[in-house]
Amino acid sequence: MVHKLYIFTVVALYLSLANISIVQAVDELHLETELIANDQIPERFMTNGTHFIRPASNTMFLPSGIITWVINDNETGGDCNCIGSWDPDTKTCTLTTDLNKTILIDSDNITLDGDGHTIFSNGAQYGVYSYEKEGLAIKNMKIINYSYGIKFEEVKNSIITHNSIVNNKDSGIYLLYLSNNNTISFNNFSDNNNIDFGLGADIFLEGCDNNNIIGNNFDNNIKSGSRGIFIWFSSNNMILNNKISNTTITILDGSTASTIINNTISGGYILDSHGNGCTRIINNTISEGGIIIEMTGGNTIINNTISNNEYGIEFIDNTCCSTVIGNHISNTEYGISLNGGETSCNNHKIINNNITNNDYGIHISNANDNHIYQNNLIDNTIYNAYEFFDDNFDWSENENPVNQWDNGYVGNHWSDFNEICEGCDDINNNGICDLPYNIPGSSGVDNYPLVERCGDWRDEWMGENSDGGTAVTTTELQNAIHHWLEDIPVRCHIIRMTDLQEIIVVWLSE
Repeated sequence: MVHKLYIFTVVALYLSLANISIVQAVDELHLETELIANDQIPERFMTNGTHFIRPASNTMFLPSGIITWVINDNETGGDCNCIGSWDPDTKTCTLTTDLNKTILIDSDNITLDGDGHTIFSNGAQYGVYSYEKEGLAIKNMKIINYSYGIKFEEVKNSIITHNSIVNNKDSGIYLLYLSNNNTISFNNFSDNNNIDFGLGADIFLEGCDNNNIIGNNFDNNIKSGSRGIFIWFSSNNMILNNKISNTTITILDGSTASTIINNTISGGYILDSHGNGCTRIINNTISEGGIIIEMTGGNTIINNTISNNEYGIEFIDNTCCSTVIGNHISNTEYGISLNGGETSCNNHKIINNNITNNDYGIHISNANDNHIYQNNLIDNTIYNAYEFFDDNFDWSENENPVNQWDNGYVGNHWSDFNEICEGCDDINNNGICDLPYNIPGSSGVDNYPLVERCGDWRDEWMGENSDGGTAVTTTELQNAIHHWLEDIPVRCHIIRMTDLQEIIVVWLSE
């Protein structure tokens, strides 16, 4: 069956090395073509499901009515002289006007400087597009109302910086297939990914490694739960020093070794699901949101501050072997939740966290063989910790069916078990309650509950508020030696020989 589909003009842009042909639809002409059923699409063709079918042999079909400006490194910069000024020495095209078409970058080492101008869609799929190039820079422009504000395929070692990327339907920036070693920095994103379907985001990485997302601002007030940063089948990407409001960071499906560090997130969360693990989540501040880990393992979650959400840190279904250290979690329903469901949630290490003023400090459901110690569980209103196993939980498949609430030397500090009237008597003055702390809901036991809160052991003898201040007095040194000889914990820490040597060095320096 023959349909009138598009009228094509072939723009003969046989690009060096890549041999890309751009087939561009023009309204004034008509081309009749036979509609191909999905099950008859030739091998190596693919579709994005909306506008075009693109062969993997590097031919791109642009939608009807779209004309591109092509920037390359010839004497005029391609079409640059029509839309701006061209500097052949630096290969920089600086816009001198606003535009409403697609800009195609067709050579390596091109800089596109918007100089404050706006490009906006009149129905175009892409604002800026490039394929198989490297060393590009896109900067200082506002990109509005495209399907994809910027799309790179197999583009490497490039920079996208100081742009405002707003109201693009699917994604603000889309890096696809081997677009590696790029930096996306100091851009403003707002209200992208505003359709009700698709996998778009403000920044969407698919099959891309070793990219850096640094110092950007994200804000979305249109679509609840929209994606700020979406990483899919990608590895070793860094998300650093971004400000994120009302949107999420999502690591999904086969992605591994992402680093999420020093971001401020308000009204959003971090989700790592079905990945290959080894995600590092460090020093982030998250309010009205949390961290969700699902069906992955080997993650490191360190020194985050999380507040005002249903969950602070949540492990769900088939998670394993993550380390949770030094986090501050408050004013949530569940500070840390381990939920094995019908699968498993085990061998996590939860150490030295401050978990305060939540409904439940730590809540465990059908999760076993986790190691939980040196935490401060303070003033959590329902339970500081609660542990529960369903009647049908299969204990036979678990080599270590219980959770370990101490490390054999020290346990946790409990605000409901730190005074004599609560059962915590320390007759031998070793900093450990003489009786164990029983975990409500199950048979879990902290055998070494701590009288004092956990903290930096150095503050005891070298802190500003210690007897000698930052210096170490002879009396303080003697006290430290006594703690070392008797294995008496100091702020949850057992003094080792290396610790004692550190104290002696400070004492000798005075």
